[in-house]
Amino acid sequence: MALRRAGFEPGKQRGSHLKLHHTTSGRVCIVPMHRELATGTTASILRQAGLLPEDLTALRESGGTWPPPGHPWPPPARGPWPPRPG
Repeated sequence: MALRRAGFEPGKQRGSHLKLHHTTSGRVCIVPMHRELATGTTASILRQAGLLPEDLTALRESGGTWPPPGHPWPPPARGPWPPRPG
C-alpha cells in the first residue's frame, strides 16, 4: 500500500512476485508477496523504488499525498539509489 501512495501501480504477477511500475518515472520494482520480508529484501525493494527507509515510514504513517513538500521526487533513474558509500 505504501508503494501505491508513492505512485507505483501493479503490473504483471508471476507466482508470488508482483511487478510494480511507477506512473511517471518508469521505475520498476519487484515485490515478493509474502507475509514477512527479510531486511535485505526490504532494502532491495526500497533501492528499486528509489526510496529511503525514512520515506517508507512517512508513506506508512501518511494517508495523504506523496511526496511531501521539498522532497526530490521522482528520484533519478540512473545508478543505485540511495548512493552506496565507498
